[in-house]
This record gives sequence, structure tokens and C-alpha cells, in this order.
Amino acid sequence: MKIIAHTPQGTFESVDFESVDKEGDEQDYLDACNLLSKIGDVTYFTFETDKGSVYFPKQLIQQSVFVIEK
Repeated sequence: MKIIAHTPQGTFESVDFESVDKEGDEQDYLDACNLLSKIGDVTYFTFETDKGSVYFPKQLIQQSVFVIEK
């Protein structure tokens, strides 16, 4: 599973994150959905890509679309 952010500066993909067991996969997905449902309330958001960390300040969060890919 990964988070994909479509921003005015381009598209960014997080590294894959998965639980060791299948039951945890669904909980991880629900946790990620819960996080993104509140993304407009945070002052910044970061995640790891294969090239390093990406930092999203509040203004960029408001201009972006976030997708959770299973």
C-alpha cells in the first residue's frame, strides 16, 4: 500500500508500507484513510519516497489530491 500525492509541483509516491500479516493490512488501510480524512486540519504532512522525504506545508496540502493505493 502507498500514498500518492498529486500536487501542482508534480506527483509523489510514498514507499510501500504493509503489515506483516493480512489482518494488519486492512487496519493499516483504515488508519491511512482516517489520516487522510483529516489532512486539511494539519499544518504539515510528510512521507518517505524512494528518493527521500517529501514535506507538504498546509498551503500545498490544500492544493493537492491524496490517493491511497492498496
